[in-house]
Amino acid sequence: MHMDAIELLYRIRRVGHTQVSLARKLGVSRAVANDVIHDRSSSQRVAFYIAQVVGTDIQRLWPDRYKELPQPHHAGTHRSTKEDNRPEK
Repeated sequence: MHMDAIELLYRIRRVGHTQVSLARKLGVSRAVANDVIHDRSSSQRVAFYIAQVVGTDIQRLWPDRYKELPQPHHAGTHRSTKEDNRPEK
């Protein structure tokens, strides 16, 4: 499901962020965050962070811009190889 900019802005607000807070966290201007949200410009780093904040993936937010990108690994989400090879109990 593609999400338009208005819905995306609503979801950003619902999780306690604003364009300004996102921009500050990422070290970019509010205009950069706004342009990514409105699909007027691309920044994969900004887009990945916004997707993470609203709990979805980058392809769902901007399917025409980011078709097949690997998802970044987040701290605490990758198990070690030893854990992967352990039998389940």
